[in-house]
Amino acid sequence: MTENQYQFWWASLHGRDRPDVVEVTFEDGKPAYVCEAGAPSIAADDFDRCQVRLIERVLPAGRAAAAVEKLESIVSSSWHVDQATEEAMKVIAILQDGENRA
Repeated sequence: MTENQYQFWWASLHGRDRPDVVEVTFEDGKPAYVCEAGAPSIAADDFDRCQVRLIERVLPAGRAAAAVEKLESIVSSSWHVDQATEEAMKVIAILQDGENRA
């Protein structure tokens, strides 16, 4: 039995131009349900009919703050380009997998 994973995503639903934040339930690594606040869940089988389009994952606030802090330290430093590049790679890691390697 696999454990479900829950994430928040920006998504377009029902053909709307304005994206909304929705909770996405993943089963076996694939989106299984989308839940918009105050509305019933939409199952993966109904994604086409309900015009569900996942746009991008919403970054948790702590992850974004850690990335901004690291970028500010890079900008305010006088590092050699190799060291600045290495630090920029740490920012990418923070954004991708949440590891704060500061």
